[in-house]
Amino acid sequence: MIVPKIELDYFVDVPEPYYSAVFAAAKKIAPAIQKATGCTRISTLIMGFDVPHFHYHLVPTNTIADIRSTPQQATQEALKSMHQKIISFL
Repeated sequence: MIVPKIELDYFVDVPEPYYSAVFAAAKKIAPAIQKATGCTRISTLIMGFDVPHFHYHLVPTNTIADIRSTPQQATQEALKSMHQKIISFL
């Protein structure tokens, strides 16, 4: 998830240069996620209902079913391990 340094509820209200910075970060981070997870594609989501500020999700996927399925819960150890693995590819 990428969150701009300015807190606004709706993505169309995020001004430059914050808006472009989110997508520039995504271009840098997405390949690292893909290498770390071995997924075939990085899908993206802009939600907006769970918290009242714009944030951009990068989701490792292999099929459309990955987006439609309920996310699995990961342990803190697994999340920390994946975090380190992603960082190693940046």
